[in-house]
Amino acid sequence: MNISIEFKRVLFSIPIITSLLIFVECRTPMNCIKKDANSPQMDTLAVIRKAKRHHAYWTEYWVSPPALSFDEKERTWTVHSVKTHHTNRGDCKNTNGCTVVKSVTLVIDDKNGKVVSKTKEKSLFPNYE
Repeated sequence: MNISIEFKRVLFSIPIITSLLIFVECRTPMNCIKKDANSPQMDTLAVIRKAKRHHAYWTEYWVSPPALSFDEKERTWTVHSVKTHHTNRGDCKNTNGCTVVKSVTLVIDDKNGKVVSKTKEKSLFPNYE
């Protein structure tokens, strides 16, 4: 009789132990989700945090929200931010001022999370009226 009682205890404890092991393994929900080979390794929040650290995600004086895109072929994330302002400096003081358009493009590798390239552009457009 003791053997059957011990056997029942073991059978009862196996599901509890396995569920505890699964719980420990899946501390965060993202660890339990199986990802497809073509799906990105980084989520958009991680990309936004990385872009903010590299001053490439502008939310002040922006024309439109920064654009996030994922290239499945090259496995890279691209963040593109644009902002504008008005100036009367330099050659712009002789006209009706100029509109300054600044943009930055940040490319992040999806596999290791490193920045591949960062491109800044600045354009002046005279305001002739």
